[in-house]
Amino acid sequence: MAPPKQPPMPLLFLIGDTGGGHRSAATAVAQALDRLVPGHFEPVIFDPLRGPDVPRLLRWFAGLYGPCIRLTPWLWLLFWQASGSPSVLRWVRRTLMAPVYDCVAGAVAACGPALVVAFHPMTANPAVRVREASGALLPVVTVVTDLITAHLSWRDAGADRIVVPSAAIAESCARDGIPADRCLQLGLPVAAEFCRPPLSDAERAKLKAELGLRAEFLVVLTGGGEGSGGLRRRATAILKQVDNVDVAVICGRNRALKRRLTRLAGRRDDGRLSVHGFVGNMADWLRCADIVVGKAGPGTIAEATCCGAPLVLTSFVPGQEAGNAEYVTSAGAGVYAPRPKQLTAEIGRLRQDKAALAAMRAASARTGRPGAAEGIALLLARTASDAYLRAERTERAELAAPAERTELTEQAERNERNERTGRAGRAELAGEPGRVAHVPEQSGADRQVMALATVGAEAVPAGPGPYGAREANASPSGVRRPKAGKLKVGKLKVGKLKSGKPKSGKPKSGSSKGGSSKGGPGAGGPTTGGRRSTVSKLSGPVVRAARRRVYSWRRMSSRRWPSPTRIRRRAAS
Repeated sequence: MAPPKQPPMPLLFLIGDTGGGHRSAATAVAQALDRLVPGHFEPVIFDPLRGPDVPRLLRWFAGLYGPCIRLTPWLWLLFWQASGSPSVLRWVRRTLMAPVYDCVAGAVAACGPALVVAFHPMTANPAVRVREASGALLPVVTVVTDLITAHLSWRDAGADRIVVPSAAIAESCARDGIPADRCLQLGLPVAAEFCRPPLSDAERAKLKAELGLRAEFLVVLTGGGEGSGGLRRRATAILKQVDNVDVAVICGRNRALKRRLTRLAGRRDDGRLSVHGFVGNMADWLRCADIVVGKAGPGTIAEATCCGAPLVLTSFVPGQEAGNAEYVTSAGAGVYAPRPKQLTAEIGRLRQDKAALAAMRAASARTGRPGAAEGIALLLARTASDAYLRAERTERAELAAPAERTELTEQAERNERNERTGRAGRAELAGEPGRVAHVPEQSGADRQVMALATVGAEAVPAGPGPYGAREANASPSGVRRPKAGKLKVGKLKVGKLKSGKPKSGKPKSGSSKGGSSKGGPGAGGPTTGGRRSTVSKLSGPVVRAARRRVYSWRRMSSRRWPSPTRIRRRAAS
């Protein structure tokens, strides 16, 4: 496909360097986008947890992940389980992870992306909150990089799409009420170099020679990006108890482990041990390995299975990696050997049993999903393109629409609605629903106050309100009928309000059915003992506006009008 003429659309990938799987997944998707639609998108990988622009305290806290899972995994398990509670997770986001929101907002403002993709659980919610605060049409996609067990922070963020690697996490999302169309099971993305077909024995021997190794049975030990899993103890056990086996240890960012193993390799003169830090050709080490030994990290499992390498899992990080070892062993792609004696026994068995090793290698190749990165890249390209077209249509509609209404126009419309409500209410109370009463030529707010005072009622919306259905004494026009008393208003003159008093027996002879200007049972409908007028119980924004209008009348007129307090007292007397 020819490169487009317009500049590429930026995409913001949010990661966290707590382990190596998050950055590896983001890099794999970026490479897939460049292969499938070259020149159309420009992925920007940003780390709001440990990046250079992140506050020092947050970088220090995020940096504790590696030492914590190596030295005190029980402490990490406590934090992981506690933060799985919604209330505790909200507290963590508001306190410990509060700077992440500012970092993500700054990255969005600087990048102006067409799409935000979260590859870390603590970056999904900040991306959604930034989108909501800005009001922009910015899609947010979450790519879950845990294999079997996903933390709550992956699932409660409210992203537009959630990409999950396995059916187990898809079921967890379904239990949380996430619709099936938002949850897509595409697999865990890995780089293209891991997705080549498995090598034959001769090809593996040639690759070993290129890496400077002997053509012996090779065991590759890896502990993920943090180099965890007791690699030194296990490498020493293999070298002592298994003969004719070469050991290559990938230490990742664990510099202390690399120093210790380098000293151990220097004391041995047989050349069986090779020590490496964070390597860029991890695919070559996995493809030439006869057995891969390490903790049950999701990235390690995904990369090894795509390379078709047999796995011997020795440990897992409690919490997010629980269930990974069972997933591998149930598929026949590896075994679980948590103790050094079990590890050496399994390696010795597979070293002798060629058929079992070949069957494990074939099962590992079947378990891998090498097309996950390309599937996710196509999803992101389609989502970003749709969002761009929606934004373009919205911009055209705004340009074609008339000018924005001014505040004066909106106020005039509100006054007109108030006028219609007052006229309809008075006409209905007069027994003529079809007739609209005459209203003096005053402003909209004046007419609203006069309508309220004349009918002795409060204007309410025509339909269900905040208290449920419309009250029984409300008219079809939406005006509440007066319950007691009657308020007469002349032209800008508030009359005297009297409420009905409890009567017993027959009414006095002076009263008539049509009612009179005096307070009584016929003055405004049936009354109950001690009930105050409806006008005295008015509340809400409409009444506050009415009271302000009354005060303005008192200032503008030379005649002294009765105050609202005096009106209420008269109504209650």
